[in-house]
Amino acid sequence: MRDQARAAGSIYRSTDLAPLTQAEQLHSILDSVAINTYDAERVAQDAVRAA
Repeated sequence: MRDQARAAGSIYRSTDLAPLTQAEQLHSILDSVAINTYDAERVAQDAVRAA
């Protein structure tokens, strides 16, 4: 998650990207973070059920 945060910060501060491109790239990073979070929650719930 730290890598995604750094990438998002870099994109946010970039002056080389058009606003639409910047928004699309940030959205992509945030989507991957949401997927990673969902996966972690699912794994934790599966572990609780198995115990």
